Amino acid sequence: GGAAVNVTMLETTLPNRAQWSAFMPPNPTMAQNYTARVTIEQSLKFDGDGGPVYTQAIFSDGKFQYVTPGGGSVITVKPAFDNILVTRAGSGADPTSVFLK
Repeated sequence: GGAAVNVTMLETTLPNRAQWSAFMPPNPTMAQNYTARVTIEQSLKFDGDGGPVYTQAIFSDGKFQYVTPGGGSVITVKPAFDNILVTRAGSGADPTSVFLK
């Protein structure tokens, strides 16, 4: 077999904002292709801001894989944040969600 591969880090993201921009040619027609770019960001500024938290495992060989909750939650929020965050546990293919109170 090959060398052992281990999980070196769990990385979480909460992408709850997206900004789209399109790049159009100078003289656009309906038959042309267009290029679009999306920028994903995390923003927790106002009450109710939040969304799903995605977790990926980073492996020692540089590869990564998203972790799904399966039968339960992948992440938990530290009790120190209970006064400002609401957590909805993930299940099945649905990730845990976190929102500002």
